[in-house]
Amino acid sequence: MTKIIDILTGKSTPEIANALQVLKKELNTDSGYREAWKANIAMPFKDYYAAWKKNNPGKTPNSDEVHEIANKAADYFLDILTDNI
Repeated sequence: MTKIIDILTGKSTPEIANALQVLKKELNTDSGYREAWKANIAMPFKDYYAAWKKNNPGKTPNSDEVHEIANKAADYFLDILTDNI
């Protein structure tokens, strides 16, 4: 399986590749920092799933709907990360 760091650095500048290596090191060595990232990635999914359930009471999302929820959550996370909200 291809590692995400390889995917992210495949077409990037040396500066981006270096920044991702630093981030990877910090995520692997600082458990509190890792937990903060995990929470900030997980919460948008939880929020978008809760909103979906509210709009679709009694229904379980199918695979396509989970994919849509996950993509919306990922977009929101990236918007937060890049101060684009």
